[in-house]
Amino acid sequence: MRIVEPTAGAFRATRVTAEFAPQDLRGKSVVFLNNGWQSMNKLVDEMRGTLVNEFGVAQVLEFEVPIAAAASEAVLQQATENADIAIVGLAN
Repeated sequence: MRIVEPTAGAFRATRVTAEFAPQDLRGKSVVFLNNGWQSMNKLVDEMRGTLVNEFGVAQVLEFEVPIAAAASEAVLQQATENADIAIVGLAN
């Protein structure tokens, strides 16, 4: 019998950079791309409050993306036009 293990080992970053990360979130707009898993819905709710109340984020938007496919070009365009930061959620 052959068993194929589909999980990956832990990722080890060789270089960490904040080159494109905003230094301050106050007044920024954040968008979540949410694939609709129940755990991601809970994370978005929790993170929305934290981003606004603790980091001063001005606006939090959420766009649904397909559960088993890439986000549409229209959704990506909306995210690009309406947010400073995007968080892609694929929680399960």
